[in-house]
Amino acid sequence: MPKLQPGDIIEVFGWCMLNKLDPGKYRISKIGTEYGKTVYSFTKPKGTKVIIRHYTDNVDPWVKDADNPDLNKIVKTPAWCNQPPQRNKP
Repeated sequence: MPKLQPGDIIEVFGWCMLNKLDPGKYRISKIGTEYGKTVYSFTKPKGTKVIIRHYTDNVDPWVKDADNPDLNKIVKTPAWCNQPPQRNKP
Protein backbone atom coordinates (compact mmCIF):
# COMPACT_ATOMS: atom_id res chain seq x y z
CA MET A 1 0.00 0.00 0.00
CA PRO A 2 1.57 3.34 -1.05
CA LYS A 3 2.14 5.97 1.64
CA LEU A 4 0.87 8.78 -0.61
CA GLN A 5 -2.47 9.18 -2.38
CA PRO A 6 -3.48 11.09 -5.53
CA GLY A 7 -3.95 14.79 -4.75
CA ASP A 8 -1.43 14.81 -1.88
CA ILE A 9 1.06 17.66 -1.94
CA ILE A 10 4.56 16.79 -0.84
CA GLU A 11 7.65 18.86 -0.14
CA VAL A 12 11.11 17.53 -0.93
CA PHE A 13 13.97 18.58 1.36
CA GLY A 14 17.61 17.98 0.50
CA TRP A 15 18.78 15.37 -1.96
CA CYS A 16 16.62 12.25 -2.05
CA MET A 17 18.43 10.26 -4.77
CA LEU A 18 15.39 10.46 -7.07
CA ASN A 19 16.10 11.73 -10.58
CA LYS A 20 14.57 15.17 -11.38
CA LEU A 21 12.82 15.35 -7.99
CA ASP A 22 14.61 18.46 -6.75
CA PRO A 23 13.82 20.30 -3.50
CA GLY A 24 10.40 21.94 -3.71
CA LYS A 25 6.69 21.12 -3.71
CA TYR A 26 4.97 18.57 -5.92
CA ARG A 27 1.50 17.04 -6.25
CA ILE A 28 0.81 13.33 -6.73
CA SER A 29 -1.39 13.49 -9.82
CA LYS A 30 -2.07 9.76 -10.08
CA ILE A 31 -0.89 6.34 -9.07
CA GLY A 32 -0.55 3.84 -11.89
CA THR A 33 1.39 0.79 -12.94
CA GLU A 34 4.39 0.54 -15.22
CA TYR A 35 6.04 -2.77 -16.07
CA GLY A 36 3.96 -4.43 -13.36
CA LYS A 37 5.10 -2.07 -10.57
CA THR A 38 3.19 0.78 -8.92
CA VAL A 39 4.36 4.31 -9.81
CA TYR A 40 3.66 7.85 -8.59
CA SER A 41 3.18 10.59 -11.21
CA PHE A 42 4.41 13.99 -9.98
CA THR A 43 3.22 17.43 -11.15
CA LYS A 44 3.81 20.93 -9.87
CA PRO A 45 1.21 21.87 -7.19
CA LYS A 46 -0.96 23.91 -9.58
CA GLY A 47 0.03 22.16 -12.81
CA THR A 48 -1.43 19.30 -14.82
CA LYS A 49 1.58 18.11 -16.85
CA VAL A 50 3.39 15.10 -15.39
CA ILE A 51 6.98 16.08 -14.66
CA ILE A 52 8.39 12.72 -13.57
CA ARG A 53 7.30 9.26 -12.48
CA HIS A 54 8.98 7.12 -9.84
CA TYR A 55 8.27 3.66 -8.46
CA THR A 56 6.52 3.73 -5.08
CA ASP A 57 9.18 1.35 -3.74
CA ASN A 58 11.82 4.04 -4.34
CA VAL A 59 9.81 7.01 -3.01
CA ASP A 60 8.15 5.58 0.12
CA PRO A 61 11.38 5.13 2.16
CA TRP A 62 12.01 8.89 1.82
CA VAL A 63 8.53 9.90 3.13
CA LYS A 64 9.04 10.94 6.76
CA ASP A 65 7.44 13.11 9.44
CA ALA A 66 8.10 16.85 9.41
CA ASP A 67 9.76 16.70 12.84
CA ASN A 68 12.31 14.08 11.69
CA PRO A 69 15.83 15.57 12.10
CA ASP A 70 17.03 14.03 8.82
CA LEU A 71 17.82 16.77 6.28
CA ASN A 72 17.06 14.63 3.22
CA LYS A 73 13.38 13.68 3.28
CA ILE A 74 9.97 13.98 1.67
CA VAL A 75 7.21 15.45 3.84
CA LYS A 76 3.49 15.21 3.13
CA THR A 77 1.91 18.62 3.73
CA PRO A 78 -1.18 18.76 5.97
CA ALA A 79 -4.58 18.66 4.27
CA TRP A 80 -5.49 22.19 5.40
CA CYS A 81 -2.45 23.54 3.48
CA ASN A 82 -3.73 22.01 0.23
CA GLN A 83 -6.99 23.99 0.15
CA PRO A 84 -7.17 27.14 -1.99
CA PRO A 85 -7.90 30.36 -0.10
CA GLN A 86 -11.57 31.21 0.37
CA ARG A 87 -12.76 34.49 -1.10
CA ASN A 88 -15.79 36.35 0.13
CA LYS A 89 -18.00 37.36 -2.76
CA PRO A 90 -20.06 40.53 -2.32
